Amino acid sequence: MRREHNGPAVKIIVRVKTRVRAIFWLILLLNHAAVFGAADAPRPQRRFDFARGVGIVAARQGGDYCLLIQNSSLKPGDGLALVWVPLADGTQPGETRHSRVSAGLKQPCDAANAAAADASYLVDGGNLENGKVYFALAGNQASLKLRQGQVEGRLGGRPVAFSACASTEGIHLNIWMGTARTGRKLWHRYYYLGYDVEPTCTDVDSKE
Repeated sequence: MRREHNGPAVKIIVRVKTRVRAIFWLILLLNHAAVFGAADAPRPQRRFDFARGVGIVAARQGGDYCLLIQNSSLKPGDGLALVWVPLADGTQPGETRHSRVSAGLKQPCDAANAAAADASYLVDGGNLENGKVYFALAGNQASLKLRQGQVEGRLGGRPVAFSACASTEGIHLNIWMGTARTGRKLWHRYYYLGYDVEPTCTDVDSKE
Protein backbone atom coordinates (compact mmCIF):
# COMPACT_ATOMS: atom_id res chain seq x y z
CA MET A 1 0.00 0.00 0.00
CA ARG A 2 2.87 2.37 0.77
CA ARG A 3 4.28 1.92 -2.72
CA GLU A 4 0.96 2.74 -4.32
CA HIS A 5 0.74 6.02 -2.40
CA ASN A 6 4.43 6.99 -3.00
CA GLY A 7 4.38 6.48 -6.76
CA PRO A 8 2.71 9.81 -7.69
CA ALA A 9 4.73 11.68 -5.08
CA VAL A 10 7.99 10.36 -6.53
CA LYS A 11 6.90 11.41 -10.00
CA ILE A 12 6.11 14.91 -8.75
CA ILE A 13 9.54 15.19 -7.06
CA VAL A 14 11.29 14.03 -10.23
CA ARG A 15 9.40 16.59 -12.29
CA VAL A 16 10.25 19.36 -9.85
CA LYS A 17 13.94 18.43 -9.90
CA THR A 18 13.92 18.35 -13.69
CA ARG A 19 12.35 21.79 -13.85
CA VAL A 20 14.84 23.15 -11.29
CA ARG A 21 17.74 21.81 -13.35
CA ALA A 22 16.29 23.34 -16.50
CA ILE A 23 15.88 26.72 -14.79
CA PHE A 24 19.45 26.47 -13.43
CA TRP A 25 20.93 25.80 -16.89
CA LEU A 26 18.81 28.55 -18.44
CA ILE A 27 20.09 31.08 -15.87
CA LEU A 28 23.66 29.90 -16.44
CA LEU A 29 23.33 30.28 -20.21
CA LEU A 30 21.83 33.76 -19.86
CA ASN A 31 24.64 34.87 -17.57
CA HIS A 32 27.20 33.42 -19.99
CA ALA A 33 25.65 35.30 -22.90
CA ALA A 34 25.53 38.54 -20.89
CA VAL A 35 29.23 38.32 -19.99
CA PHE A 36 30.34 37.64 -23.57
CA GLY A 37 27.97 40.26 -24.94
CA ALA A 38 29.46 42.87 -22.61
CA ALA A 39 32.97 41.83 -23.65
CA ASP A 40 32.13 42.13 -27.35
CA ALA A 41 30.33 45.47 -27.01
CA PRO A 42 32.41 48.40 -28.35
CA ARG A 43 33.94 50.54 -25.66
CA PRO A 44 33.11 54.25 -25.78
CA GLN A 45 35.97 56.35 -27.15
CA ARG A 46 37.60 58.82 -24.79
CA ARG A 47 37.41 62.41 -25.95
CA PHE A 48 40.69 63.38 -27.60
CA ASP A 49 42.30 66.55 -26.26
CA PHE A 50 43.88 68.18 -29.31
CA ALA A 51 45.60 70.89 -27.27
CA ARG A 52 47.50 68.34 -25.16
CA GLY A 53 47.51 65.43 -27.56
CA VAL A 54 49.09 66.97 -30.69
CA GLY A 55 52.53 68.51 -31.12
CA ILE A 56 55.29 68.79 -33.70
CA VAL A 57 58.52 66.85 -34.17
CA ALA A 58 61.47 68.06 -36.23
CA ALA A 59 65.26 67.65 -36.26
CA ARG A 60 67.50 70.13 -34.48
CA GLN A 61 70.81 71.37 -35.82
CA GLY A 62 72.66 68.76 -33.77
CA GLY A 63 70.76 65.95 -35.51
CA ASP A 64 68.54 64.88 -32.61
CA TYR A 65 64.75 65.26 -32.79
CA CYS A 66 62.70 67.73 -30.78
CA LEU A 67 59.04 67.41 -29.72
CA LEU A 68 57.09 70.53 -28.81
CA ILE A 69 53.69 69.83 -27.25
CA GLN A 70 51.44 71.47 -24.66
CA ASN A 71 51.67 68.44 -22.38
CA SER A 72 54.20 68.25 -19.54
CA SER A 73 53.15 64.77 -18.34
CA LEU A 74 54.86 62.63 -21.01
CA LYS A 75 57.53 60.23 -19.81
CA PRO A 76 60.50 58.47 -21.42
CA GLY A 77 59.20 55.46 -23.32
CA ASP A 78 55.77 56.95 -24.09
CA GLY A 79 54.75 56.18 -27.67
CA LEU A 80 54.05 58.72 -30.39
CA ALA A 81 52.29 58.31 -33.72
CA LEU A 82 53.86 60.61 -36.31
CA VAL A 83 52.35 61.92 -39.55
CA TRP A 84 54.09 63.71 -42.39
CA VAL A 85 52.23 65.15 -45.37
CA PRO A 86 53.73 66.95 -48.41
CA LEU A 87 53.46 70.73 -48.61
CA ALA A 88 51.52 70.65 -51.88
CA ASP A 89 49.39 68.06 -53.62
CA GLY A 90 51.47 65.89 -55.92
CA THR A 91 52.91 62.47 -56.46
CA GLN A 92 54.75 62.25 -53.13
CA PRO A 93 52.65 60.25 -50.64
CA GLY A 94 52.14 61.02 -46.98
CA GLU A 95 53.88 58.99 -44.30
CA THR A 96 53.16 57.54 -40.88
CA ARG A 97 55.88 56.69 -38.36
CA HIS A 98 56.17 55.57 -34.76
CA SER A 99 58.56 56.99 -32.20
CA ARG A 100 59.04 57.25 -28.44
CA VAL A 101 59.88 59.97 -25.98
CA SER A 102 63.55 59.73 -25.01
CA ALA A 103 63.83 62.46 -22.39
CA GLY A 104 62.14 65.55 -21.06
CA LEU A 105 63.97 68.87 -21.29
CA LYS A 106 63.90 71.83 -18.93
CA GLN A 107 64.64 74.33 -21.70
CA PRO A 108 62.88 74.64 -25.09
CA CYS A 109 64.48 72.36 -27.65
CA ASP A 110 63.50 74.77 -30.46
CA ALA A 111 63.31 78.33 -29.18
CA ALA A 112 62.16 79.74 -32.52
CA ASN A 113 59.02 77.54 -32.53
CA ALA A 114 58.27 76.96 -28.85
CA ALA A 115 55.01 78.44 -27.57
CA ALA A 116 54.64 79.65 -24.00
CA ALA A 117 52.65 76.57 -22.94
CA ASP A 118 54.92 74.03 -24.69
CA ALA A 119 56.88 71.31 -22.98
CA SER A 120 60.01 70.07 -24.76
CA TYR A 121 61.19 66.51 -25.26
CA LEU A 122 63.80 64.59 -27.19
CA VAL A 123 62.40 61.68 -29.20
CA ASP A 124 63.84 58.63 -30.89
CA GLY A 125 64.64 59.68 -34.45
CA GLY A 126 65.85 56.34 -35.78
CA ASN A 127 63.33 56.15 -38.64
CA LEU A 128 62.74 59.89 -39.16
CA GLU A 129 64.05 62.16 -41.91
CA ASN A 130 65.92 65.39 -41.35
CA GLY A 131 64.10 68.32 -42.94
CA LYS A 132 60.59 66.98 -42.39
CA VAL A 133 58.17 68.40 -39.82
CA TYR A 134 55.89 65.76 -38.34
CA PHE A 135 52.56 65.92 -36.58
CA ALA A 136 53.08 64.11 -33.25
CA LEU A 137 50.06 62.35 -31.71
CA ALA A 138 50.34 61.31 -28.07
CA GLY A 139 48.04 59.21 -25.91
CA ASN A 140 47.67 56.01 -27.98
CA GLN A 141 44.30 57.11 -29.39
CA ALA A 142 45.36 57.51 -33.01
CA SER A 143 44.26 55.07 -35.71
CA LEU A 144 46.07 55.88 -38.96
CA LYS A 145 46.25 54.43 -42.45
CA LEU A 146 47.47 55.37 -45.92
CA ARG A 147 44.92 55.35 -48.74
CA GLN A 148 45.99 56.40 -52.24
CA GLY A 149 48.92 58.31 -50.78
CA GLN A 150 46.78 60.25 -48.28
CA VAL A 151 46.98 59.80 -44.52
CA GLU A 152 43.57 59.10 -43.02
CA GLY A 153 42.90 58.63 -39.35
CA ARG A 154 40.62 58.67 -36.36
CA LEU A 155 41.31 60.52 -33.13
CA GLY A 156 39.00 59.88 -30.21
CA GLY A 157 36.60 58.15 -32.59
CA ARG A 158 36.38 61.13 -34.98
CA PRO A 159 37.57 60.93 -38.62
CA VAL A 160 40.38 63.40 -39.27
CA ALA A 161 42.55 64.60 -42.15
CA PHE A 162 45.99 66.23 -42.11
CA SER A 163 47.36 69.03 -44.29
CA ALA A 164 50.54 71.10 -44.53
CA CYS A 165 51.37 74.06 -46.70
CA ALA A 166 54.12 76.64 -47.04
CA SER A 167 53.90 80.33 -46.30
CA THR A 168 56.75 82.68 -47.15
CA GLU A 169 59.02 81.55 -44.27
CA GLY A 170 57.30 78.61 -42.62
CA ILE A 171 54.74 75.82 -42.63
CA HIS A 172 51.09 75.79 -41.56
CA LEU A 173 50.08 72.40 -40.16
CA ASN A 174 46.36 71.63 -39.76
CA ILE A 175 44.12 68.79 -38.61
CA TRP A 176 40.56 68.83 -39.94
CA MET A 177 37.35 67.02 -39.14
CA GLY A 178 36.59 64.67 -42.01
CA THR A 179 38.16 66.23 -45.12
CA ALA A 180 41.12 68.59 -45.36
CA ARG A 181 40.24 72.24 -46.06
CA THR A 182 36.49 71.60 -46.18
CA GLY A 183 35.88 70.09 -42.76
CA ARG A 184 36.03 71.93 -39.43
CA LYS A 185 39.55 72.82 -38.33
CA LEU A 186 40.46 70.99 -35.11
CA TRP A 187 44.10 71.97 -34.67
CA HIS A 188 46.55 74.44 -36.21
CA ARG A 189 50.23 75.18 -35.72
CA TYR A 190 52.75 77.36 -37.51
CA TYR A 191 56.36 76.17 -37.84
CA TYR A 192 58.99 78.79 -38.64
CA LEU A 193 61.65 77.55 -41.07
CA GLY A 194 63.92 80.59 -41.02
CA TYR A 195 64.33 80.83 -44.80
CA ASP A 196 62.18 81.79 -47.77
CA VAL A 197 60.00 79.17 -49.46
CA GLU A 198 57.47 79.26 -52.28
CA PRO A 199 54.01 79.82 -50.73
CA THR A 200 51.37 77.12 -51.28
CA CYS A 201 48.87 78.06 -48.56
CA THR A 202 45.39 79.43 -49.07
CA ASP A 203 43.54 81.68 -46.63
CA VAL A 204 41.76 78.72 -45.03
CA ASP A 205 45.11 77.07 -44.26
CA SER A 206 46.57 79.98 -42.34
CA LYS A 207 43.52 80.91 -40.24
CA GLU A 208 43.72 79.94 -36.57
